[in-house]
Amino acid sequence: MWSRPKLKEEAKKVFTFSSENYWKMVLAGFIIIILSGGLGGTISGFVGGFSGFLGGKNSNKHRHYEYQTVATVNDKSDYLKVTDEDGDISTVYINGINDADDLEDKIEKEIEKEMNEDLNGDYGTWNNNKAAYGFMGMSIVMIVIVVLIVSIISLAIGFVFKAFLINPIILGCQSLFLNAYERPADLKDLGNGFKNQYIKNVGTLFLRDLFVFLWSLLFIIPGIIKLYEYRMMPYLIAENPSMTHKEAFKKSKEMMMGNKWDAFVLDLSFIGWFILNSLTCGILGLFYVNPYYFATDANLYRAIKMGGSTGFVSSNPALNQQPTTEKPTTEQPTTEQPMSEQPMPEQQIDNDSSDVKSDNAES
Repeated sequence: MWSRPKLKEEAKKVFTFSSENYWKMVLAGFIIIILSGGLGGTISGFVGGFSGFLGGKNSNKHRHYEYQTVATVNDKSDYLKVTDEDGDISTVYINGINDADDLEDKIEKEIEKEMNEDLNGDYGTWNNNKAAYGFMGMSIVMIVIVVLIVSIISLAIGFVFKAFLINPIILGCQSLFLNAYERPADLKDLGNGFKNQYIKNVGTLFLRDLFVFLWSLLFIIPGIIKLYEYRMMPYLIAENPSMTHKEAFKKSKEMMMGNKWDAFVLDLSFIGWFILNSLTCGILGLFYVNPYYFATDANLYRAIKMGGSTGFVSSNPALNQQPTTEKPTTEQPTTEQPMSEQPMPEQQIDNDSSDVKSDNAES
């Protein structure tokens, strides 16, 4: 089983500050972070804000006018002060009213009149409220439909943009990190996603994103599992541009079989670095955490692919058996060649007997 400390230790050696790989890997990590984390936005914020706007606007028009008298009639005044539940003060003209019942009727009529005047400015009189609410409901339905259509179109455009431009760029960056273990990093690797089998790679990575998105609709967790299952696909394509999408899916699934949880724990081991990165406003991530993480991820691919041949052992037994099954086929011709040149024992006996007969005949 590959170990996290060994993966990280080798990753650090690849992008040390003094090496020629450092600045190139910093650039590649920065590009991946920008392209993978800076795309698009959610419509929910707009919808929530718009709903809040409508709710806030309408709430002022549905206030409950519950009045309580807070003062008695001033002998020197013909008005009564009344306060509602929000603390707003109104006045009711009571000149010439001496009976308490008549006073209450007068207050109710004045309150109803004030409410009608308040609502008349935006929604019409009380008789027109139903029509006003019906129109508002239809408006909200139309707005929701428009938002859904815009969301679908934006999602489709985002998928196409990511498939034809962003994925090939990220593929080139991951190719740079992978090749840095074999030779010095080269900025030309950033364009590998556009050079080798471009259309085929676009289709393969598009299907990967589509499948992850569809699986994510099932309460997120299945999408996360598939994201780890397809994790090796960019590296497989980088090393084998002619690989079909079916082969890439199958091989990545085989490589991550038994390694998904360990890869998840490997990602969790970077949480401390991510927290420090947020505290430094991304500066630490730009110059250290990002290249460190992506170099470790590329080394994870190498560890699983190589199995135990370089000190790494995969959790998948099938991958671990690959080096042992290939050795007999390569060594077999060398071991059998000397045997074909030596005479067999039976052939040697026949030759000896023929020599004896020929000697007797001569004598």
